[in-house]
Amino acid sequence: MITIDIEDAEAGINIIDSTTTAGTTYFGRAHTGTSRSAAIWSVRKRFTNANGNDEFAWADGNPFFDNVWANRASLNYLGSTA
Repeated sequence: MITIDIEDAEAGINIIDSTTTAGTTYFGRAHTGTSRSAAIWSVRKRFTNANGNDEFAWADGNPFFDNVWANRASLNYLGSTA
């Protein structure tokens, strides 16, 4: 089961998924009505690093709206230890 929180704030969608990958929470943002398979999502993840600290990393290392939400678990995340 995926935990999803959808809002229509600022004419957009916010999705939070904390069940796809153990120990990782994914955050997605796109315009309202965007398909989850369209390459127009900004995707970020929070994970626990080897030291036990929470870190954040952006897909492709940036907040651009050019990723596919449906692929969130296999995207390339760039961060300090992503």
